[in-house]
Amino acid sequence: MLFYVLIDKNGAIRISPVPDMDKLLKKVLRPGLPLSYLQYYLRNILCSDSSCIKKASHKIEKTIINQVVKGLKKDETILETQFDWYDEEFNPQRQLAEERFLRILPMIEGKKITEGEIAVLAKTMSISNNDLLVTINEAVSRGLGEWLPAISRNQSGWVCERCSSTQIQEWPSLYGKAATCQECEILGSQTSLQMIFRSNQTENNIMKPLFHNDQDALKERWSIEFTNAQAKVAKRLLEYSDELKADEVLLWAACGAGKTEVSFPLIARYLARGKKVLFAAPRQDVVHDVYPRLQSNFPNVPIKLLSGAVPQKFGESILTVATTHQVLKFYRHFDLIIFDEVDAYPYSESISLKYGLKAALRESGQIVYLTATPSDELLKKAVDGRCLIIRLPIRHHGHPLPLPKWIEIPLKINYPINAETNLPIVISNGIERIIKEVIVKGPLLVFVPLVALVPQWITVIKKLFPLKSVEGSWSSDPKRREKIDSLKKKKYDIFITTSILERGITISGVQVIVLFADHEIYDVRSLVQMSGRTGRTNETPSGTVLFLANRETKAMQSAKTWIEEQNHFARQEENENA
Repeated sequence: MLFYVLIDKNGAIRISPVPDMDKLLKKVLRPGLPLSYLQYYLRNILCSDSSCIKKASHKIEKTIINQVVKGLKKDETILETQFDWYDEEFNPQRQLAEERFLRILPMIEGKKITEGEIAVLAKTMSISNNDLLVTINEAVSRGLGEWLPAISRNQSGWVCERCSSTQIQEWPSLYGKAATCQECEILGSQTSLQMIFRSNQTENNIMKPLFHNDQDALKERWSIEFTNAQAKVAKRLLEYSDELKADEVLLWAACGAGKTEVSFPLIARYLARGKKVLFAAPRQDVVHDVYPRLQSNFPNVPIKLLSGAVPQKFGESILTVATTHQVLKFYRHFDLIIFDEVDAYPYSESISLKYGLKAALRESGQIVYLTATPSDELLKKAVDGRCLIIRLPIRHHGHPLPLPKWIEIPLKINYPINAETNLPIVISNGIERIIKEVIVKGPLLVFVPLVALVPQWITVIKKLFPLKSVEGSWSSDPKRREKIDSLKKKKYDIFITTSILERGITISGVQVIVLFADHEIYDVRSLVQMSGRTGRTNETPSGTVLFLANRETKAMQSAKTWIEEQNHFARQEENENA
């Protein structure tokens, strides 16, 4: 998209993609250029805030042309054009209808809208791309947002305005140097030739309260009846919210303790006040598991689901469920963020996703982290007093977490496994015996460390158990959602998977085996989370967890110790409440 430098009748300089919408228009520099070039070449003339204006000085018109031409030559442009100023008049036919503006404003509030999303958003609103562009530009002129290059340029290099990454790939373009962000390309590729509209924070929420008052919200009945421990934690979350003791709160709960539902009263309080709430998680499977639970507990609340597995939908919503990648599309929008599985990949290792979460929170907002395995970074913040901590060590049914057991088997990743070959007899017999002992207790979830091992071990286990229903999945599996839905309905006896199912899934009676448990990819947190898939329901509060490996690693030992400590804290709290 091209932008144009304007000088209005008051001598103010501004940049716009629709210059004939400016009623005070005097002169326009043509042709236009991508926004990143204009802002970089004219950085000494324009204000740092692209939405503000700066008075034009004497001979400014010639200075602007000289700086643009000089910049393009330095970037080795192959664009051959003559820049000049043209007198233009306001086009009354392009005048914005106020009614349309007020209708569209809630749809763009708190958003980062990329150039590629303009057509999708316009179609959703049943207007033309040009009408939407004019409307957004009016929001910019009223100080409700700003135009930004998708990839900004400064003296140090390039910065992505969607995810803040500086890991940018530079390449030659028609205009000279250009760049693409590789960090957030999962949301759609962005280049420095494109733009982003970013909504500015406003103090007034457009949404109306969903309840008459807090008490009406807190009288809601949840899908589970809170235990004493859960009720105590829910109350503490509300107290911290009332007293605003901290911007960040960590709820450290045992796997299967019901931490998601414990956050519902706090969510209800924010909704009661007309505040916007985000429930976020790093992985699709967790998000898709939480979404129907929120729907059943908040049946009268419109809830938006955002993940790479569902079509993109624009629209206002007071409650949003999203993966952390999708959160990059928001800016200063949410009053409360409930962030589940804060220590999970890819969020745990991504500076950009951490930036995106904080950028999506309003300046007066609060984040509540939910996890059974908090990171060292988050625990340090709690120790330093920068994040309040609440413990919920007791599972909802009161039973302890099953302890994992290591069984020594000489497994090696590089064994050739296909339809024609078999495992060495010692391994084959050992695996067959172990699975026979475990499968009688319920469906079996088998974790492997690498995607390539999923189809291989499906082949092996099908050979060992031809009468059993065996399936598997991994992160990029096109049938992933379909298979996981079938898994939840217990259509498989044995399911082989990577770490995508170490969190956010509850299957009654499921047993767990971790193959190659000594693999370097498995740290203490992933092993604890995989162990936590067992014994999660009232009907089956216990289960078996087996680590199959050639050796016992420190991570395996630490996982067992971590679970033992959680069970110890649970017993202590039960005694205190007795």
